[in-house]
Amino acid sequence: MTKIEAVAIVKLLIPRIDKGKKLSSYKNRGTCIDWLMTNTTWETELENAQEELIDGTKEIIATAPKLFDWVPPPPVEGTAGEC
Repeated sequence: MTKIEAVAIVKLLIPRIDKGKKLSSYKNRGTCIDWLMTNTTWETELENAQEELIDGTKEIIATAPKLFDWVPPPPVEGTAGEC
C-alpha cells in the first residue's frame, strides 16, 4: 500500500471508527498502517463507505434534472416523405 492510499483510507475511516483521533496525526504511511493494523474492521468499514457513496450517487443521478433533452427538429415544409 502506498503512502497516498494509506493516508486516504485513514482520512476516510477515522471519523467513522475513531472519532477521538486527530487527522493531523496521520500524515505518514507507517502511522496509517499501524492504525489500520489495530482496527480489524477497517476493510468492512471501507466497503460500507463505498456502498454509501454508490447509493448516494445513484440517488443524485435519479433525482437530478436533465441538462439536455433531445427534441427532434420539426419537419421542413415540402420535404416530408421525399428521398
